Amino acid sequence: MEETKETEQIYVYHGEACVPADVTHVQVHPSVVEIVAKAFRNCKYLREIYFPEGVKIIGLGAFESCISLQTVQLSSTITEIRDQAFLKCFALQFVGFSENLVLIGDEAFALCESLKSVDIPSTTETIGDNAFMSCEDLVSVGLREGLKRIGEDAFCGCMSLRNIRVPSTVDEIRDGCFSACQSLISVELHWRMRKIHDHAFDGCSKLKNVALASSVEEIGKDAFANCKLLQSQYGESIIEGLASRFESKPIHELCYYQSYFPTQDLMEALKTAFASFDRDGQQLDLSSTDNGTGMTPLAILSMSTFPNFSFAKGLISVHTVEQLTAKDETEHTIADYLCTNDTPTSKKLVIFTVEQIVKKRVNALCLDRWKKQIRDALYKLPSGWNPDVRQKHINEIYTLLNDRELLESV
Repeated sequence: MEETKETEQIYVYHGEACVPADVTHVQVHPSVVEIVAKAFRNCKYLREIYFPEGVKIIGLGAFESCISLQTVQLSSTITEIRDQAFLKCFALQFVGFSENLVLIGDEAFALCESLKSVDIPSTTETIGDNAFMSCEDLVSVGLREGLKRIGEDAFCGCMSLRNIRVPSTVDEIRDGCFSACQSLISVELHWRMRKIHDHAFDGCSKLKNVALASSVEEIGKDAFANCKLLQSQYGESIIEGLASRFESKPIHELCYYQSYFPTQDLMEALKTAFASFDRDGQQLDLSSTDNGTGMTPLAILSMSTFPNFSFAKGLISVHTVEQLTAKDETEHTIADYLCTNDTPTSKKLVIFTVEQIVKKRVNALCLDRWKKQIRDALYKLPSGWNPDVRQKHINEIYTLLNDRELLESV
C-alpha cells in the first residue's frame, strides 16, 4: 500500500486474482495487461481506479458490484471490456471511453443506474447483449460510424434515454434492443437498415420521430408494440405509416437523414430542394407538418442526436419569427425540442434560434434602443442543461421582447 497526502491508502494492483475487499483507491501497475476476472468484484468501498497506458483488457466481472465507484476513465490502450465488467456499479455516473476500444461485452454496464451519458468511440465494433440494460438515468448515447453490432436488449429499460442515432454501419436492430425506453422520442435509422427484430422498440410510449426506409426487409413480431404515440398516429398501420412518412416531403426527409450526409452534400441537397419548389412555382411552407407525426422539418432536425450545425443554421435563417415560435400539433416549439436534446450542438442551436428571433423582432418592431438589454438577457442563458431552467429563461426573453414592444407602442 502507498499513502496519499490525505492519508488515504492507494492499493497498487499487479495482476492478482483477488484483492482486499476494503480497497478505496487503486493504481494499476504499468506492467499489467489484463484486469483478471472478478478481481475487484464486490469491493464496495472502491471509489477510484487509475488505468495506466498498457492495460488492454478488463476481464469478466472485474468490477462487478463496486457500488461506490463513481467515475472511470479508461486508458487509450484498452481494447476490450468483457462481460459484466462493471455490472451493478450503482453509483457509476461517468465512463470515459478512449479510441482503440473494440468490444463492450454482455452486461458490461447493466444496472449502472446512475450513468448519465456514454459516447462510444468510432473504433468500437460490438456492443454486447444487455450491455447497458436498465441504466435508468442514461439520457444520451453517442454511437459512431464503425459500430457493427448492437446486441439484444442492449439498451432495454434505459428509461431516461431521449434520442438515438443508429450508425449506417449497423444494419439490424436486434431483439428488444431499445425496448422499454419510456422517454425515447427520436430514433434515426439509416436508409440501408435491413432488419428490425422482435420487440426492438416495444414499450417506447413516447416515440414519434422514426422512419423506415425501403431497404428494410424484415420487421419482427411486436417491433413497435406499445408505442402509444405511434399507435395514435397510425393506428394498426404503424409499419406502413413509417415507410411512407416522407412521401412528397423532401425537406422533411432531408432533415431526418441529415446526420448521415457530409455537410457539403447536405447543403447542395437543400439548395436543390429549394430550387425544385421555385421551378414548380410553389411556395415552400417550412411550417408544414409531415404525415402522421405532425412535425415540421426543423422539429425533426431539432431532435437529431447529431444535428449538423451549418445545415441547421441555414434552415433556421430562412424561417420567419412566426414559424420559429409556432407550436406544432403536439404543442411544442423548435426551442422546446432543442432544450430537451442533450447534445453540444443542440445547446448552440438553442442560442442561435433565439438570437434569430430576437434579431428579427428587434428589427421589425424598431426596438433598437432596447437591443443591448435584450441581447444581454440572451447571453445569460444558463450554462447548465436542465431543460426546464433553459426553457424558463427563454420564455423570460420572449416576455422582455413583448414588454418592450408594448412600451414602444405607447
